[in-house]
Amino acid sequence: MKFRNAFFLLLVVTGPCFALQTLFVNESYVYEMYEPEDCIPLSVLDEGMRMYFEAYQFPRLYEGISLEELHIDETRFKSYEEFILDMLQKDFASYQDPKDISRAYFQARSLSDNQIVAICAVLKLTQSGHYYMDHLGVHKDFRRQGIASTILKEVINTFPDLIEMSLDTRIFNKPAQALYEKTGFKKLDINPNPRMHQTYIHYVLTNN
Repeated sequence: MKFRNAFFLLLVVTGPCFALQTLFVNESYVYEMYEPEDCIPLSVLDEGMRMYFEAYQFPRLYEGISLEELHIDETRFKSYEEFILDMLQKDFASYQDPKDISRAYFQARSLSDNQIVAICAVLKLTQSGHYYMDHLGVHKDFRRQGIASTILKEVINTFPDLIEMSLDTRIFNKPAQALYEKTGFKKLDINPNPRMHQTYIHYVLTNN
């Protein structure tokens, strides 16, 4: 893929302050988390973003949908892949330094070879008890093993003050929508963000 060499142009190296926590271990995978105050090693973010970028392209659910239909600026991006890469570069760059953004970063690793097979980033919003799921992705070769469901459960159980977890997913991403609805997220008919309401579906999970 021609975009690989561009991945971490936006990241800035900071001093080490990471403290990886183990959340759950089964016979095949270990589920881990970096808390908001932790600096995440660049190598971890690099592996996570590469995995996510490749996973997003399999299958190509966006195939046949124009950039215009997705409200993506065609003067900046020639393809959906370029748009996604640009978004991921900016998002993962912000995850590296805890001073930039309050986020928790989750990952699942294979016990057999230590490969990262899933990631999930959750942003803490200004309103107490409210969180936003920024990204969730599973490696294309490790799907249909319950990894996404497990990491979602670990995410939800991690925040004892959880009142509401929200997220947005592209209108064409039916597999993700099915997963969120199975986990208890409710779909809103209209996205509350005017910029996104035509091309994204907004989901909310409330802790009753």
